[in-house]
Amino acid sequence: MSIFDRLLDKNKDVEVLIIAGDVSHYNTDISIIEQIGKDYNYKKIFMVIGNHDLYLTSNNQKNKYHRDSKNREQEWYDYKDPEGVVNILNGDIIEYKGVKFGGCMGWYDMSYNTNSMYGTDNITLWNQTMNDSRLIYKMGDPYDIFAQERPKIESILKADVIITHISPLCSGIAFQEQYRGQKSNMFYCFDGREYLDQTDAKYYIYGHSHGHFEYEAYGVKCIMNALGYPNERTNVKKTIIEI
Repeated sequence: MSIFDRLLDKNKDVEVLIIAGDVSHYNTDISIIEQIGKDYNYKKIFMVIGNHDLYLTSNNQKNKYHRDSKNREQEWYDYKDPEGVVNILNGDIIEYKGVKFGGCMGWYDMSYNTNSMYGTDNITLWNQTMNDSRLIYKMGDPYDIFAQERPKIESILKADVIITHISPLCSGIAFQEQYRGQKSNMFYCFDGREYLDQTDAKYYIYGHSHGHFEYEAYGVKCIMNALGYPNERTNVKKTIIEI
């Protein structure tokens, strides 16, 4: 049984698949998502991109996108599925059967460490620990990227289901127990308390971290169910929500 067979459902009543980013290091792998739609009979796939979807990991990639991750990002957003199944959200809302799905990449704002609680500058720590600092080109630092994503997050608050790559809460309940208190948490969340408080969304789907985790904040059910690396895939499970 493949990982897809274990996690996805061909049940005719399950019509929508949500993918919360980190599809691939290569944009051409969108064809895999298209095939999943066909193989599992999804009527709609709503997805956002993640940090790995901006990486330029080889000289060929760097040359193709002129050493600028914004060019790779734009190629994602220029994609159009001729069948109309796969939809890459970028601060927009699409309604399907009366349910509004809104999404964007989002980003971490490093607010988890605003007081330099670990005795080091946030950007220095980012450069020391995150592949994002090495493999994302010409998009600035996390503050710059979050400034680009903030208005997109604000534009999707009227959705019934919100999707971003990053968790919208930085408090302890938003982290799996084994990660609570770690300094790297600043790269896995943004302070979205005001957004969770404002929205009437029933569900907030996110990725970025690995495994399965759920929490509720401000009346919104937040769910992560990310495949992660091959050795981590026992930590995810088939997750179906009814709206």
